Amino acid sequence: TLSRQLMQLETKRKLDIITYLAHDIKTPLASVMILLDNLTDSPNMEEKTRQKFLGEITGQLSRVSWLVAVMLKLSRLDAGVVEFNRQRLDVGSLLEQVTERLEILAEWKRVSLELHVGQGIFLTGDAGWLAEALSNIVKNAIEHSPSGGSVVLTAEDNAVYTAISVRDFGQGMTSEEQKYIFQRFYRSPYAGEDSIGIGLSLAKEIIERQNGYLTVTSNPGEGTLMMIRFLKQG
Repeated sequence: TLSRQLMQLETKRKLDIITYLAHDIKTPLASVMILLDNLTDSPNMEEKTRQKFLGEITGQLSRVSWLVAVMLKLSRLDAGVVEFNRQRLDVGSLLEQVTERLEILAEWKRVSLELHVGQGIFLTGDAGWLAEALSNIVKNAIEHSPSGGSVVLTAEDNAVYTAISVRDFGQGMTSEEQKYIFQRFYRSPYAGEDSIGIGLSLAKEIIERQNGYLTVTSNPGEGTLMMIRFLKQG
């Protein structure tokens, strides 16, 4: 029956998330254990090396924390327990919050974040969830940018929609890759080893549930443009 098929599909989705989460947590935790063993077994380790190891441990644990948080949010969306607030949001303030959240990552990757937002641009939505969606999109752009590159965020407004774009100048994507970029657990061939293939999928789900659309435009060697359009209510 249809209800049984839906239950089986939901069970499979939950198992996929649990399996993926377990797999992706295993690697950073193994790295942390190795680094801690080295620190414990080498009490006379040079301070520079010690600080390098501690920095790596912090980075790996941050990755695990982010991964768990994203998976929990995805599970809540799947379960249908999320109620989005409808607030009038200043887009400039929202984007500033997102860039501040990712400032450390951008500095570490040596990528500059540029913000171009006109005055008086507003949209209606849930501030927390939209910040999550935008952060995942900008994070993806940073990770696919070359060292010394930039990610440009812009916001525009017209009578039909409010648009937010995120532009990077990385390696870009083929038309074939663009077909899968928003699918869960899809990893681009050019993605870093820390990529988990879930951020863009989560972003798309959040945006679409708040009267928005997320599209991608990209060509190999020319970078990628992520465009979000929020339709205005009539």
